[in-house]
Amino acid sequence: MATSHGHPRPNESTDESLLYLSVLMLGEIRKGAAALQQGKRRTHLETWLEVELQARFAGRIVPVDVAIVDRRGLIATEAKRMGKALPIIDGLLAATASPQSDRRFARRQWFYERPGSGLESVGSVTR
Repeated sequence: MATSHGHPRPNESTDESLLYLSVLMLGEIRKGAAALQQGKRRTHLETWLEVELQARFAGRIVPVDVAIVDRRGLIATEAKRMGKALPIIDGLLAATASPQSDRRFARRQWFYERPGSGLESVGSVTR
């Protein structure tokens, strides 16, 4: 489901007040917006990011901390042992939403999931 502006929303079956958003996702959305040419679409996306999205997740935007960085190192090492390259941002997102976290995250479906990691597709964002 999307907002009235066509922006993604968590699935209706998920209570959004129970979801968290990684600060990394704000950066990824900003990167996408900055890549757009100046115009209505870019302005609309930037406004959504700066106002609507941050207001919706106020108090539930999770920073990257030492524990997340440490878990990312373990996940990246495991991926390397399996012969897979793991981009830093994907490793940090996986570590943020790992089973060691007591939070559930809103995220896009294409979010990195390791087989057997225990990461669920909770609150996947759809368009």
